[in-house]
Amino acid sequence: MHTGERVRFSDSHGKVLILFFGFTGCPDICPPTLTKLALLKKRLGEDADRVQVLFVTVDPEFDTPKQLAAFVPKFDPSFIGLTGTAYEIS
Repeated sequence: MHTGERVRFSDSHGKVLILFFGFTGCPDICPPTLTKLALLKKRLGEDADRVQVLFVTVDPEFDTPKQLAAFVPKFDPSFIGLTGTAYEIS
């Protein structure tokens, strides 16, 4: 996680998980998609708390927790950026 903690799907019990695979250097798809997901959460109103967006990097060598922390929460503070080893991500 971009905070340095490990994440398990069971941590989001009862929530709808939206997994988005991308990378912070992605210029054309990632920012617009994350913007749309943030707008979706706003439109959900009170139900937004039942949704968790997880941004999973496909570039773990570059997308460190620090890099993800500077990128992912800009779209919505509740979004979580995930990284790990290439083996953990695949």
